[in-house]
Amino acid sequence: MATKCKNKKKYHFTYYTTNLINNKIYYGVHSTNNLSDGYIGSGKLLQRAIKKYGNENFILKIDKFFEMANEAYEYESIIVTENFIKRNDTYNICDGGWGGWKHNAGKGCYIDKSGNRHYVSTKHKKVISNEWEHINKGKKLSKETKRKISISNQGRKIKFTKEWKENLSKVRKGKVPVKDKNGNTFLMKVNDERLKSGEVKRFINYSRNPSKESIEKRRKKLIGTALVIDDNGNKFRIKITDKGYKNKYKPIVLDRIHIFNKETLQKKMVYEYEWKNKYSKNKNWALGRYFKKINIYNDKVGLRKTIKENEWNEYKSNGWKLGIGKDKYKKIHIHNPLDKKRKMIYEYEYKRHSNIGWKIGRGKI
Repeated sequence: MATKCKNKKKYHFTYYTTNLINNKIYYGVHSTNNLSDGYIGSGKLLQRAIKKYGNENFILKIDKFFEMANEAYEYESIIVTENFIKRNDTYNICDGGWGGWKHNAGKGCYIDKSGNRHYVSTKHKKVISNEWEHINKGKKLSKETKRKISISNQGRKIKFTKEWKENLSKVRKGKVPVKDKNGNTFLMKVNDERLKSGEVKRFINYSRNPSKESIEKRRKKLIGTALVIDDNGNKFRIKITDKGYKNKYKPIVLDRIHIFNKETLQKKMVYEYEWKNKYSKNKNWALGRYFKKINIYNDKVGLRKTIKENEWNEYKSNGWKLGIGKDKYKKIHIHNPLDKKRKMIYEYEYKRHSNIGWKIGRGKI
């Protein structure tokens, strides 16, 4: 049944969007103030199809206008029924009408032995008895589609809210993961009779703490493969015997190099492909562990020192010059007979030390 809603928008209409390549349609309701707002549809399967075929291969046609939004949803509920969803030429997956998606919870599309589709509850008798199989059961993804999925998932982070975590802990409280004879895994109460009788068995996921056997299997899988990178900078693993290796993709050499930031003086070790694709484009980053050190001297002050290359501009403005300087900056040995100490100083520093009792030479200490 349709519910009351606020009619803030000017136009309310039903529409159907057609895929020009395979002639599949999507029927829906839209409310707007601008009829040329570029809206095509919001269905899940429709959005996937738009990503696959492109926006230009879909056309939206208005079916009927309504004064109220709830009237449009009522009309949609008459057209988009279970029989409409079961059709092979539609993108709709929910019953029509206001809030139709809520009635879709716990349902799925299943196929019988003759190939007919049935959009029923997951708790249906024929689904539980495995007489009807899910539409996606037994389908295997190709290597190319798997590679595209891995690229799209790179860098994706899932954030769980506190409420979600609390609800999850409540649902799992007093329950354990089990596995039935058909290989299905689900949660079950600890005191359940089926668990005690052995009808179902405890299911333990060893992925977090892999055994030696699983580690050995993973190692064998990696033999004969190599990490490669495409033109867009996406990384994935490929067999060395594949045609794309070295011809289509570039192998990743896992040699790391030192780089540093000229402004923040931050140091890093990165892979060569990361330097080429990311850091080399930024002028602040440079190759090497740190700035080079240089020798400078000042005749007026009578000093010389070693500084970092990035500090040279400051000293240059104060009269400093590059190099070691003249012979007067040579070091000499001095000793103190009273304190019985010795050290090396610059020649120009000897005047100050001679007043305190220091003498030239190593001395007898």
